[in-house]
Amino acid sequence: KWLRRRVRACYWSSWRLPRTRIRKLQQLGVRPEEASSHGHSRKGPWRMSKTRAVQTGMPVTWLTQRGLLSLEELWTRFAPKR
Repeated sequence: KWLRRRVRACYWSSWRLPRTRIRKLQQLGVRPEEASSHGHSRKGPWRMSKTRAVQTGMPVTWLTQRGLLSLEELWTRFAPKR
């Protein structure tokens, strides 16, 4: 969970301007009102990565498509069975 939240925070930080954040959230399927209120927020990236709009815009499947590996999957695949 922590790693996914950190990746979401990094994406949020890379979208530096409010208009970019609003546009990207809307492209990810977030409602325009919600995208606008979150895009103009002055909260930090770590706090914004926990919000509902960011989590619905960047679900686990979206992060997996972008190349984020699941540490749990890797562990079960490579760790010896006990």
